[in-house]
Amino acid sequence: MSVKSVSIPDELIAVVNKKAAEESRTFSSVITGILRKEFDSNKSGQKAA
Repeated sequence: MSVKSVSIPDELIAVVNKKAAEESRTFSSVITGILRKEFDSNKSGQKAA
């Protein structure tokens, strides 16, 4: 699997940083959690189709 560079809007970075601070987590752990939920949601949607 290759990693590609992505651009994240400043507004999104601010929201993720705020959530990370509120939950005493890191930026990357918040992003990972969001991506995991999205992946699981898409995966279950594909099984149902």
